[in-house]
Amino acid sequence: VSRPPNAFMVYRSYIWFTKQLDNTDERNLSCVSKLAAESWKDMSAQAQAPFHEIAALAKRKHAELHPDYKYAPSSRSEKATKK
Repeated sequence: VSRPPNAFMVYRSYIWFTKQLDNTDERNLSCVSKLAAESWKDMSAQAQAPFHEIAALAKRKHAELHPDYKYAPSSRSEKATKK
């Protein structure tokens, strides 16, 4: 089960799906993430608020759907053995 998105991930998805990029900008996730990070840092708390609200809603919904979920990241050694 994947983790619910945080406010920045919600914002990055918004940028990606609303195509708020110039036609000259590359349309790959790496470039979108960099551009979103730059604009996120410059945004006021008031402008970021809707994305925080959506992230909180996603977190509550995730908790309802997966009440026993606990984030447990795997260690580097576990990732190496999976490959």
